[in-house]
Amino acid sequence: MLDVIVIGAGLSGLQAARCIQRAGLSVTIVEARDRVGGRTFSVPLASEYGVVDLGAAWINEKSHSRVMNYIRLFQLTMVDQSVDRKAILHTHTKRYEFPCSGVPSLSKEDQENIAKIYDHIMAKSQNEEIQDPHDKISVNEYVCNIGANENTAKVVDFWTQTFHGLESTQVSAASFIGHCRNNHGLPPIGTGGLVGSSHKYLESGTMDIACGIADLVGESNVFLSHPVVSIKDEDTHITVTSALGKVFRGQKCIVSIPSGSLTNVSFTPSSSRPIWANPDLMAMGHFHKSIVCYDRRWWSEIGYNGFCVSYVGPISIVRDSSVPARGLYALTCLVTGTAGESWSRLASHDRRRAILDQLAAIYNADHDSALWQPIEYLDHVWQCEEYSHGALSPVPSIAHLKDLASSYGKAAGNLHFVGTEYADEWKNHMEGALLSGERGAQEVIEALKKMPKSGFQG
Repeated sequence: MLDVIVIGAGLSGLQAARCIQRAGLSVTIVEARDRVGGRTFSVPLASEYGVVDLGAAWINEKSHSRVMNYIRLFQLTMVDQSVDRKAILHTHTKRYEFPCSGVPSLSKEDQENIAKIYDHIMAKSQNEEIQDPHDKISVNEYVCNIGANENTAKVVDFWTQTFHGLESTQVSAASFIGHCRNNHGLPPIGTGGLVGSSHKYLESGTMDIACGIADLVGESNVFLSHPVVSIKDEDTHITVTSALGKVFRGQKCIVSIPSGSLTNVSFTPSSSRPIWANPDLMAMGHFHKSIVCYDRRWWSEIGYNGFCVSYVGPISIVRDSSVPARGLYALTCLVTGTAGESWSRLASHDRRRAILDQLAAIYNADHDSALWQPIEYLDHVWQCEEYSHGALSPVPSIAHLKDLASSYGKAAGNLHFVGTEYADEWKNHMEGALLSGERGAQEVIEALKKMPKSGFQG
């Protein structure tokens, strides 16, 4: 019998397994997909110019220490986000061009109003206590109550769209403020946090981190294409069964799959099913990616750095994800919120057209522009992912945060839960995933120290 079974080979599960091994314990990872990495998803281009990341991509070298440790260990090459030239703010009525180190030239009234709401939320995010009244109202209602004007409300919508894939009317004020606390505040006004935040990416794709950790854990300890269908907590041990009928037995189980996927798993006893697996208590937003690849950096030629914030949709953010060393020039587009939901339902050729049309509006491109001549286009609708059921992570529905706070992500019996959604810091980032995996592994190691050796023989 194993010491520990880990379900899920995303970054959290891999990190947990590695920590378990380093403590001298036996571990097996059971993964539904035919690959490791979870929501890191690096895809090779048909053009052979390298890979693009349709999942997690961006790294902050100053604050994402665990990610950086693996980048150094595996000798991976980072690329700097382009921050020279001009960025763009794209609204329904106007385009604003501004230096990446600055802010758009909004009216004085709007600048002051945005700063007021920004400072208020930053101050509130220092408070550890969940305020019950704030859980019962949406972010939109909350900021309007404290004086947000119409344009500031659009900025707040942008924040919730890019943090959660949801509109500000769909997230409670308490959840949003808690997320800001978890991620060390809001991004700087103007650039969405481009400068001084997550502004680096990997030349070879972030799945190389997951593959590297999997190699450390050992191929023989990772079972791919084994979606788990049942988890049975038998008090003295755990029995896990995959859809292929393979049975795994261990003293403890670390569950490292998105909470939206827990509905596909049978729990015995039924009381061991996490309460947050109830979809009525959680809201999953729309957060998708499209990447448009070119044979040259045409936006740089006309004075732009590739970074754009849009309030129009379906695109919320555009970022330059080029790898010049490989001849790859690309714009990565984040497609979020209700506009992202509508976009995700389109046929693939219509999704492509919607992205190019919006990029044309953002860059004032005419019919002869190189914008219309991509060498490759890729997108990924995460809501359709069988084993993710969306991205980034679900948030408690309005008025349910306080109900879930005492149990969310907490160990129960022989089950322990890890994942970026449970991270105490850097939630929805790769760093948060690794941190949560560490925390879960330590929980299990401490619990096993207190347990007598089981006489059960698998």
